[in-house]
Amino acid sequence: MRRRGFCRAGARTPGGARTATTIGALARMAPLDLRRLTRDELLSWMAVLPLVVAPVLRMAAPGLVGALSHLGLDAGSWLEPLGAVAFA
Repeated sequence: MRRRGFCRAGARTPGGARTATTIGALARMAPLDLRRLTRDELLSWMAVLPLVVAPVLRMAAPGLVGALSHLGLDAGSWLEPLGAVAFA
C-alpha cells in the first residue's frame, strides 16, 4: 500500500519537483562531500583556484591588451572570444 504524497526514490512528481527522498539524500551527502573537500588538499585547491584566478584575470586583461598592442599584436580581436569561453 502506497502512502499518499510519497513517490519512489528519484521519481518526479507531476509538477516536475523533486521528491522529498531525493532532497533528503542530497542533504545527507553534502556534509560528507564537505568533509572530503577539507581533508584533501588537491580538492580544496581545485575549489578555490577558479574563484581566485577569474577576478585576477579580469583585472589584468585590459593591461595585457595594452601591452600586446604596443608590440603590434591585435589582442582585442581574440581576447573577447577567449574571455567568453574562459569566464562563462
